[in-house]
Amino acid sequence: MFYKLLLIILVFFSMQVESSSKLNECEARWNEISAKSESPANTKSNWMNIEQECKDTGLYYHYLSLINVLEKKYDTAHENIQKGLNNYTDSNEYLLIDEADLLMHKAIFVKNANKQELYEKSDKLFKKLLAKYPNSFVGMSQYASLKLVRNQNAMAVELAEKSIEIMPNLVGLRTLAIAAQRIGESEKTLEAAKKIVAANRLEQFLGDAEFMLSVALAYNRTGAPDTAFGTLKTLLSNNEDVKHDPAVKEVFEEIKKTYLQQKSNTHIDSHN
Repeated sequence: MFYKLLLIILVFFSMQVESSSKLNECEARWNEISAKSESPANTKSNWMNIEQECKDTGLYYHYLSLINVLEKKYDTAHENIQKGLNNYTDSNEYLLIDEADLLMHKAIFVKNANKQELYEKSDKLFKKLLAKYPNSFVGMSQYASLKLVRNQNAMAVELAEKSIEIMPNLVGLRTLAIAAQRIGESEKTLEAAKKIVAANRLEQFLGDAEFMLSVALAYNRTGAPDTAFGTLKTLLSNNEDVKHDPAVKEVFEEIKKTYLQQKSNTHIDSHN
């Protein structure tokens, strides 16, 4: 699931880089490379062989560090982030986001990592980032993701909503959908999901268990168990790995209970 989320983040960043002739050209090259590449290794190889003009930018190190994160080469990612920050100024906002994100991903993926310490450090970096770039919807949405991972759901909702208010974005909408459901705000979950559908980007999320289960629960808890069942079926057809996930079974049982209760109520009403 987190691999798919990282791919979403890669696409997300690719659409947000500051405008300049040089950066626009390099951004176009990145889009060509990432669209044709079939793996992080292939993407990295092609990106490292681009024109020297693009290598002489912070943007180059920004994307290189994101590829490193996909490869789970966190020390290399950190080195590339620092190279970008120390030598260039064109993409500092995104490199600072990369720095905070890196700590979050290390906490999630590195075995025996001190998760609490890494999360706290990431949190502090996001706060510093937003103090410097208060309208960074990219930073805000990524900070919301951190709050979601830490189960600080009310704050995740608040940050995601702020990021979407500045600029609608997939990371913010995903986080909002999941965090809102966790605190019982099903309508917000469905609203976020509908915005993803309206943007023609739902396909990216069909195998995302955390997102799809949140949407299924939201439909069920707003009185639409049939739609909830359909959402669950869509998840299972797009992600076979979750078939035996206890969370899936738990959601299925809740939807089933609501469905049977509705049928029972309908039967009683028809006899009155």
